[in-house]
Amino acid sequence: MSFLAVASTPLLRAVGIDYDVDVPNVGSGVCEVDMKLQYEHRVEAPLDAVFRFHADPANLALLLARWPTFRLLRHDGHVRPGAATWFQETVAGCIPVVMGFRHTIYEPPHRQAEEMFHGPFQCFVHTHEFAAHGGATLVRDLLEVRIPWYLGGEPVMRGVLARAFDRCFRFRGRELQRLAVEGRLAPRALAAEEHG
Repeated sequence: MSFLAVASTPLLRAVGIDYDVDVPNVGSGVCEVDMKLQYEHRVEAPLDAVFRFHADPANLALLLARWPTFRLLRHDGHVRPGAATWFQETVAGCIPVVMGFRHTIYEPPHRQAEEMFHGPFQCFVHTHEFAAHGGATLVRDLLEVRIPWYLGGEPVMRGVLARAFDRCFRFRGRELQRLAVEGRLAPRALAAEEHG
């Protein structure tokens, strides 16, 4: 991981670093972590619809459209192993942090995962699990996170970032439910096929 991850995309390009070049392969998805976090929420939508929504990385922009510090930069159009998704999160109102994730697991309709290969974390593995729960879906987000010592290490992780993750994933759960209620979980390509 690089200190340059906290620079903006234009700044990275200005110093000759393009955020989408030679994405390295990431490890097994298991790392020594400072913190493991788990978030669960029930979404009033069928399992297949919820999984398909998460299988389209473009929907991350829809899910986080009301999260003012998030910006989706680019993605490979799918979340199968090897694909990459890049986004920017603005920290403290003025510091853009560019992050790249390599998708590592794709097991429809129950599980998918990604691991950070570019960004401020020493380790960041995000596993999404989905289970049918009556006519609804139980969505579980599992995070394994470690921040380097030079960014504050475990004290910053437990004192600051854990609360930030909690706010973000509670927000994501509410937004996912709102999109389900509004009937907006159908991916664009599938919706076009069904109506075209």
